Amino acid sequence: MSRLQRRLSFHTSILIIISFGYINGYIEISSGDKTYIQLSTYCIQATGKRYVDFSVNASTDVHVALMTDDLSTPRDDYSQFYEIVIGGWNNERSCIRALKESCTETNSSGILNSLKFVQLWISWENDDIRFGRGSKTVHGEPIVSHHQSIPYNVNYLAVMTHLPSRWIFYEDTDCKFEEFNNTDILTNDTRCNGFTNYSCASGYTLTSGNLSRVCGIGRQWIGDPPVCSAIPLCPEIMSTSSVTVFSQHTQIGGILSMTCAPHHAWVAGNLTRTCLSNATWDGVEPVCEACLCPSAALKYRFNSTEELMTRLEEMTKELKVARRKTNAFIRSRISVKDTRISSTGIGYVLGWGIIVSLTMSVCLCDATTVLRHIRHGVY
Repeated sequence: MSRLQRRLSFHTSILIIISFGYINGYIEISSGDKTYIQLSTYCIQATGKRYVDFSVNASTDVHVALMTDDLSTPRDDYSQFYEIVIGGWNNERSCIRALKESCTETNSSGILNSLKFVQLWISWENDDIRFGRGSKTVHGEPIVSHHQSIPYNVNYLAVMTHLPSRWIFYEDTDCKFEEFNNTDILTNDTRCNGFTNYSCASGYTLTSGNLSRVCGIGRQWIGDPPVCSAIPLCPEIMSTSSVTVFSQHTQIGGILSMTCAPHHAWVAGNLTRTCLSNATWDGVEPVCEACLCPSAALKYRFNSTEELMTRLEEMTKELKVARRKTNAFIRSRISVKDTRISSTGIGYVLGWGIIVSLTMSVCLCDATTVLRHIRHGVY
């Protein structure tokens, strides 16, 4: 688990016993329950400092821990832990302890006030641990002092009270707002633990850094500055007299689709190509040749003129008529009964016509003789 995740997890776990807010340039914290609260949660630290000013509204038993490491339970390791007790013993005495030594008490009756905030300071310079009333920089006289013969670095702070109390720390914990080239700002929160989110501008992509950053301890951003670089694009392909561009997407992974122009045939190359990661098109530029006849209009496609001629020869053979295999030729060679109505009708007409014609011819030939005999009475 990263340090940021641990801090956010800890922040969530103590919501019941602590709350805080940023008011007019200072941080207000509420505490209680005899549990130490790490001030690093609110971006307050001691590294590089010699003292801290704060105000507290409490009735008794205010504790401040000075630590080398950021301990959630400082009393687990007294080897790197100074503990300042302010207004202990019912707001009667105060003391400073180190290395789990006994706490030499000093009378400080009434140093705390349950009705209002009291300003105090703690310093740790020159191996001397001190605390006093007021501001360290404005005539701050110490109330308790402790010289540490075996000093250690003070990097972190923690606070604790026995009863519900409020603290004010005069710390500017806001990070400096930062803008970056080729980015858009989605959210901007420069407060302690605040998130500032970016997105790359249109046509750009993240090549390094982080698009989400958190304001951390020491007014330092957690996460590297985002670097958005122009998205590489494949060169745009234009249509020619022989090749027509159907569609193209020039981003990485995009597809270029082409087709041969009307009355042209594909000969070589690739009609479909992909934009590679190095911003070049894969495959080979397509070659389309003009056809000798408009075969493209007939939905045929040939790779060459020779292939077209070969296909024409095949079609000529397929369409050639074998005369000896036709019905007319076969009927001319053999006698085959024709049962068609037209054929039988013609036969009947011709037959009766011949019979009637012969009968009428005979009758006409004898008609003259019959008439003469009737007229002259000769039989």
